[in-house]
Amino acid sequence: MSNLCHIPSRPNNFLTIGFASLTATLREITYPQPLLFTGYFSKHLSPPPLGRVVVIVLYWLVILLCLWTGSILHPGDALYAYKWEKVGFRAAWVSVTQLPLIYLLSCKANPITLIAGISYERLNWIHRWAAITLFFTVVVHWSHFYTEWYLGGIVAIEMEMMTMVQYGFGAWGVVTWMVLSSFGFFRQLGYEFFVLQHIVAAFVLLWLVHMHVPSYAAYNVWMAVGFVVFDWTARGVMVLLRNSSRSILGYDAHLEPIPAGLTKLTIKDVRFSWSAGQHIYIYAPAVGWFGNHPFTIANNCAAKSSSGTQSLTLLIKAQGGLTKRVYNKATSTSPRIRVFLSGPWGVPPNLAIHDSIVLISSGTGLAFTLPVLQNLLDSNIAARRIDFSWIVRSQEEAEAQREALAAAVARSRTINVDLGVSVFVTCSDEPVCVCCTGMCTCGTVNLDLEHQQPVITSGRSSMESSYLMKDEKSALQNKQDELAISSASSQQSVNGLVTKNTSQAACCRRPTIHRSRKPNMDELIRPAVESALGETAVVICGSGSLIASARTYVAGLSDERAVHKGTGAQGIFLYTESYDW
Repeated sequence: MSNLCHIPSRPNNFLTIGFASLTATLREITYPQPLLFTGYFSKHLSPPPLGRVVVIVLYWLVILLCLWTGSILHPGDALYAYKWEKVGFRAAWVSVTQLPLIYLLSCKANPITLIAGISYERLNWIHRWAAITLFFTVVVHWSHFYTEWYLGGIVAIEMEMMTMVQYGFGAWGVVTWMVLSSFGFFRQLGYEFFVLQHIVAAFVLLWLVHMHVPSYAAYNVWMAVGFVVFDWTARGVMVLLRNSSRSILGYDAHLEPIPAGLTKLTIKDVRFSWSAGQHIYIYAPAVGWFGNHPFTIANNCAAKSSSGTQSLTLLIKAQGGLTKRVYNKATSTSPRIRVFLSGPWGVPPNLAIHDSIVLISSGTGLAFTLPVLQNLLDSNIAARRIDFSWIVRSQEEAEAQREALAAAVARSRTINVDLGVSVFVTCSDEPVCVCCTGMCTCGTVNLDLEHQQPVITSGRSSMESSYLMKDEKSALQNKQDELAISSASSQQSVNGLVTKNTSQAACCRRPTIHRSRKPNMDELIRPAVESALGETAVVICGSGSLIASARTYVAGLSDERAVHKGTGAQGIFLYTESYDW
């Protein structure tokens, strides 16, 4: 027990245990996210995580209290004839006072980020829900005034004489358009168009609201303007600093097409630093005048060269718009473009304090988790174990990251960290080799539907090098164990991937490829959590469905282990990075 007290990530006194129990309870309440829809369109209708639902409900309760308290007139009231106008006027105040909040939450450089250290993209969901709330409070505002005019038969007179009414309806029309066009499905259809029209609509809305509201309420508009001016000024200064440290503005970027429609964009001689998991915005006039896209920085910030510079890498998936044009440029005869950078942005979590760490990504989500892994291995961390899982569609994608993953495994050996690397190839029928201690068994891997396990067919042995993988729960493990019996030394070097053996067979905790199936959360998360002596960090970057599954699973696992009930089980910290913010 005395040894456990010296584990940095494990609470060891009354106060820290009480705090950890309270934290676990709150996490179990806020983490779950039901995944009701997975279709191309319907997935955007799935509800947010329970924690966000709680925040939204509390926000709406405050709005409703402000809207209705003292504004409902009774028949005996002397002003009862103005009962419609009373509610409409209150709704006007509630609406206009939400405007600065909405614009504040839309800014990348904002006081909340500067004071609380919460990155702007983590606040973006509140921005969207506040805008939806504004839409409904504005409906309450104009509908009550309109009802009073209709009952008095003066609708035409009000619309003709009161120009502020016309501006008001115009502002409501702009809010309606902005809310509808911000729906996730439409954002994905044309991201560049969405950003451009959204910015234009935001400025038009401010002008219309300024023309609509009385002078004594205009300060709300000017507050919103102030937030936007501060944001754009700060970002403008950052862009100048980032791109003017050379003889000419901007950076030369080299483009390299890699399998599965990916483009590797490399910028050399970058003179600024970044943290693993941060992202930047790039503007490339050569492939689009109106494209300003965010991309996660796909490499760790290494030590600078003697000239004070280093290279920065991005992985860009060709999906349409700017990303497709970048890929086309990469396949051309002159794969170089001039880019301008803004950032880095984002506040990644501090994972160095956790006992076990689980990193899960799908597709280009590797651009987030791989630098995080590299940074952990290059830092002084408390973690004893790291499980790294990557879900990809093709073997080609896995091969493209072979060297980076091999280097991570080799690095983990030198710092005595138990690193497990698993790559799940879900849509490939290509041959695969499963290797151990230099021997490879090669063949086509098919899926055994009865047992949900990959099985090698047409096997043969060779000494050829391969991208090494295993499945601890499959028939492949037996083959690996047989090959490992004769060389169960404490450390092995296979196919350039060097790993540290555990107390299990020599092939355990070796880089592993799982073919023709998608993993479940239990096999990705539970092993690390069960073996943890302190808190486990689970970090996921991927699609909405992957994140929703992980959220619900982590909450259930925490409850199952009764972290908050004094069982001694350790907590689980979950951090998610989504594609759709």
